[in-house]
Amino acid sequence: MIHAPDSALIESNPARQSHADLKIRNKELTESFRRAKEQLAARELILEGSHAQLVVQNFYIIKLNKALHSSKQRKDDCTRLFPDGKGRHLTASSFRSLKRRLEKRRSDRLAAQRVGAIYREEKRAEKEEAEAAWRVICEKHREAIKA
Repeated sequence: MIHAPDSALIESNPARQSHADLKIRNKELTESFRRAKEQLAARELILEGSHAQLVVQNFYIIKLNKALHSSKQRKDDCTRLFPDGKGRHLTASSFRSLKRRLEKRRSDRLAAQRVGAIYREEKRAEKEEAEAAWRVICEKHREAIKA
């Protein structure tokens, strides 16, 4: 345990004291100074540990944020494995058929997303062609007006 320095030593007036009293006072002041030094060292170690803990927590928060906001999050629905909270035999035919239905639904959804992406790409290409044709028409119109 670290003892607190004696602050009463600062307030005393050593103007008229004997040599022996001054030696005792010197020892007391030295001891008090040593205690203050120990307190400062302990405080610095505590602050250093706190700062290290903050750094570790910051790294952990960054990792959690990346996991939370990652675009490739795994979206498997495991809640269908044990519907109604009851145990299932994972080799039972009903369980396997349920799993196949879930996989088919997932693959159908992915196929629909691919079809939608192709449709959007075709619409974008049509729009660009229409805009290019419109620019040509506008340019011909400007030339006709100037002539």
